Amino acid sequence: KCLREIETEIGAQTTALLPSILSHPVRMLKAVQDLLNETTKYHADYNSLHNSVALYRALCNNTNQYGFSSENISKLQELQNKIHGIEDVLTIAEPHRTFLKEGFVSVDFDHSKSRRSKRDEYYTFLLSDLIIFTKRQAPNSILKKRGVSHSYQYVEHGFLYRAGFEFDDVRRSIRLICPPNVFCMYWDKPDYQDSWRSILSSVISDLQRPKLFGVSFRELMLSCENQKTIVPNIVVDCVQFILSKGLYTRGVFRELPFEEEAEALREALDHEEAVSFEESSPLTVSWLLLRWLRELPEPLIPSSFYNEVIATTSPEEAQKVVEKLPVFNRFTLEYIMGCCECVVSHKKSTDMDAIQLAVLFTPCLIRRAATGFGVDNLPSCIQFVIYLIAEFNTTFQNVTTDRIATETDDKRKTELFK
Repeated sequence: KCLREIETEIGAQTTALLPSILSHPVRMLKAVQDLLNETTKYHADYNSLHNSVALYRALCNNTNQYGFSSENISKLQELQNKIHGIEDVLTIAEPHRTFLKEGFVSVDFDHSKSRRSKRDEYYTFLLSDLIIFTKRQAPNSILKKRGVSHSYQYVEHGFLYRAGFEFDDVRRSIRLICPPNVFCMYWDKPDYQDSWRSILSSVISDLQRPKLFGVSFRELMLSCENQKTIVPNIVVDCVQFILSKGLYTRGVFRELPFEEEAEALREALDHEEAVSFEESSPLTVSWLLLRWLRELPEPLIPSSFYNEVIATTSPEEAQKVVEKLPVFNRFTLEYIMGCCECVVSHKKSTDMDAIQLAVLFTPCLIRRAATGFGVDNLPSCIQFVIYLIAEFNTTFQNVTTDRIATETDDKRKTELFK
């Protein structure tokens, strides 16, 4: 609602300022629209792309006329799925502005007349080059300067600032993208300005720091400086610990850890602190792996494969689905399912079988876009994951084509877990 009101005020394109629930499909659709301008009509995907853009425009017109609804959001997600399999869309025409984060930022204000300080919180949308603050107007706010022909206004529903890039001086990076009489924070004292710059600097620094949880698989693999394998470090670390310490732990993956310990470990990992699992319980580390999978914006088995997953009736068919997955997803899935297969092989000590593990992993690995699971399809999704675990050597036997074909399954698994 806030963003639609901003559009009314300044004529901005709200599709560039969408919160997380809508940002990903819109980015992809706009990328397709950009790609069309560079694609010949003889390209195999041209008609499909053209149709998707036409549907997207129709949806935008409908939204402008009647407003956003759950039905429109569902249609937007369906459009995203239609173009998900088209290669190079995100690499050839990566949009300049991307949604990064949303949350609260606290700011201290000093009301000069009353000599009292006040702390205000702003709900904040952080994009790759933009920060949006939203809050209703405070009648005596210092953000208003009166007695000037073009008075500075604290707009009722929000104001925008440019965010600095990685090597920008923060003082130079506070640049308004709109006319000052529309969006401006006015401070007439240097200490106010320094306070604001300090806050903005910390926000930008936090924004630029790589995250582990809640970021896309692609973003994680590209942003992690210490990433040396095609499987994310967090997955490797969790799996290695479970294989060394968790194969004799009853209820690994099933039993819940101590909440405080688990959340503290997750927070430390997400803040890029040097973390060792040595003092942790296998239950905590197995919970951490499930949590990481569950928080992926796009599941490890992308939503575009959902219909193929629920149609699978054999390990051989499951193998065909796995072979189509993006390479990083494929190797990571194999790594995790191999760990599960090892847990099942130690069933006497872990008290875990393939069915129990599949029930736990299915919601983390497979999701239908926008609407989640359908009740009727949940058993089919669980059965698919059972194939991946119980028939590990069958479903993954031809996936990693760079391995020597004559290797035994044991040798191949040993190589996989190096």
